[in-house]
Amino acid sequence: MLKQTRHDQILQLVKEKGSVETSELCRLFGITEMTARRDLDALSGQGTIIRTHGGAMLSAEEVNVERPFNTRLSLHKDAKETIAKAALAYVKDGQNLFFNSSSTVLSLVRLIDNSRQLLIATDTIRIADELNTRSRVTVIQIGGELKKNTLASSGYWAETMIRQFHFDTAILGVKAIDADGNLYCSNLLDRGIYDAVFASTNEIILIADSSKLGQTDFVRFGSLQDVDRLITDKGAPTDLLIAFKEKGFTIELA
Repeated sequence: MLKQTRHDQILQLVKEKGSVETSELCRLFGITEMTARRDLDALSGQGTIIRTHGGAMLSAEEVNVERPFNTRLSLHKDAKETIAKAALAYVKDGQNLFFNSSSTVLSLVRLIDNSRQLLIATDTIRIADELNTRSRVTVIQIGGELKKNTLASSGYWAETMIRQFHFDTAILGVKAIDADGNLYCSNLLDRGIYDAVFASTNEIILIADSSKLGQTDFVRFGSLQDVDRLITDKGAPTDLLIAFKEKGFTIELA
């Protein structure tokens, strides 16, 4: 891996977690402790992180520019709500479900009324808190290290806990889907969560507004061929939808 690529990934990791230890970098990137320290020193010199004993943390300036969950919820709001209404048809009484940390998934959760009898596991406090107001919904909060900007659990313990369950359906948001149908998330920690969910679920449904299509992000974790359907809005590019259907992907327009 090129040094600059590794630096970019380390910075993204620190942004997601708020801090990181050199021992964790050695494990994730297969590098020596000396190389990890040099990487952190280089990023510290750029002013993006602050060195701490045994690691680094996000600088105050970078913390301030992190986009909060509520801000993401307001982006493409109408499309997300339309997609959420379509996805609600796949939430059936008696199911064991998994919902990930996604503003579009939160839009779906807000549509689930108090009459539904469900068991729902989620990796984010925001969704767990919303669901916990429904008297007939059993909520399982996935534990682990809490990410500051999304209030989602991550890391080894979160992944291990997810793998202890078996879900009927997982309804997941995704950061980007490229023209070939490859799926992307922003960091290595989210990749681990997706891998654990995919291994523990019968049916995978992705929900993503059309702004996510034809895009890439930092970490590739799968393909549309690995999921059962993608629900998106009618603003999706026609040529992209044709290409997806030619590849055999199941696409539903909300």
